[in-house]
Amino acid sequence: MPGKIDIGLLLAGTVHESKNRLVHLLQTIEQLQSLEQLQSSHPQAVSGLLAMEQDVRKLNHDLVRMLHLYNLKSSSYPLQLDSHGLHDFIDDLLLHFTAIARSKQLQLALHIDEQQVLWFDATLLELAISTVLFNALDHARSQIVISSAMTDGYNVIRIEDDGAGFTNPADPTVPATQYSTGLGLKFAAAALDQHQHQQRHGQLHHYNRAQGGACVELWLPC
Repeated sequence: MPGKIDIGLLLAGTVHESKNRLVHLLQTIEQLQSLEQLQSSHPQAVSGLLAMEQDVRKLNHDLVRMLHLYNLKSSSYPLQLDSHGLHDFIDDLLLHFTAIARSKQLQLALHIDEQQVLWFDATLLELAISTVLFNALDHARSQIVISSAMTDGYNVIRIEDDGAGFTNPADPTVPATQYSTGLGLKFAAAALDQHQHQQRHGQLHHYNRAQGGACVELWLPC
């Protein structure tokens, strides 16, 4: 008698294959964007390719996030903590968002000490920050600011935008306007929770700024 199919594993395999196909599609889009003839004679097509690139990157990010969420829930994710220069880490990450921000006439500002070094899992933190950035890009009016500070024994990475803000930041059960299902914030919180030090776990906080817009804070214990 055949064994039962592990639906979770089957879905994870399907997501992984879909992700690989999106990577190939993204490479094709980037190759088309680099064609000088297309840039000079078909500027509207270039704009369309940029919008397509944004959608493909977001979808690929969502699939990668799903795979890591599956691994976290199945306790099969090997946490890899290492020291990283936070400024350079986020600066490199922002390279993937520069073209999208420029097309939306948004400014990306990074205010982090270049000497600051933190211990974290690079893959999980990259996915968590990217989740916040993708949504901020959809809702910011003119700028997104990334900064960091020490608070109560935590290194706090703060991502702020000047958009409409959250629907109900005080109630985590109500999906925020910027996160239609709330799954993005839940994943980011789960990724941060994997980081722990002296019985303190990573945390995620989100709220509306007094001057307008949204703020998401990623707290890493130190």
